[in-house]
Amino acid sequence: MKIGCYCGGTIHDGTDYLPTKAHFVSDEDFFDLLDELTKVIDLVSASSSSEGVEEQWKFLLWGKKLEYELPQRPLREIADSAIHNIMGRYTRIMYQCNQCGRLYINDWNHQLHCYEPHDEAVLRDILWSDRGKQPTTHLIGRWHTETHWPDKGNLYWHKSQNCESGTEKFNDYEEFEHRYFELFEQLNAEKNLRNASLRKDGEIIHVWYLYPQNA
Repeated sequence: MKIGCYCGGTIHDGTDYLPTKAHFVSDEDFFDLLDELTKVIDLVSASSSSEGVEEQWKFLLWGKKLEYELPQRPLREIADSAIHNIMGRYTRIMYQCNQCGRLYINDWNHQLHCYEPHDEAVLRDILWSDRGKQPTTHLIGRWHTETHWPDKGNLYWHKSQNCESGTEKFNDYEEFEHRYFELFEQLNAEKNLRNASLRKDGEIIHVWYLYPQNA
């Protein structure tokens, strides 16, 4: 998605980890959000399954009582979906044009409203991470020995900050794996790599994160 700013600039939104995008929570909703996240923790801590507390999980997943059956999945996956859905319900999106500093904020009907800076000295990077400018490149390698697609291996890299991307296809696994690690070293040397993963037939061959992930 592209948003055309009144100044003539363009705001891109087609991936994750964007420095010109933020998810915000109204102060009126902030403690309700924390309460629902705490409920997820309490339910996970209290039981190794969703049995007996299905209605509570349904509310956390969908925000209201529905006739849907609870998904037959491991409890960790249900909790993960609940957290994502809760955050989606309570957060809205805002963007900043890095050319002029205008803010574009979504209302509850997903309509954007523009707010202009009062002077030229306004920060153009107000939505950046608290850790400063962050690496935004992702590297993904996937190999499927049995596939109906013409290529068994696919390498994909994407730079969120400037929307650059590349795709390479392979049918020789050794070439595929060699090229993955070649790209990994190259992108990591640029100090702009955020995460990388290589899988062969679903098995994790290599995974790397700039910030360590909890197991």
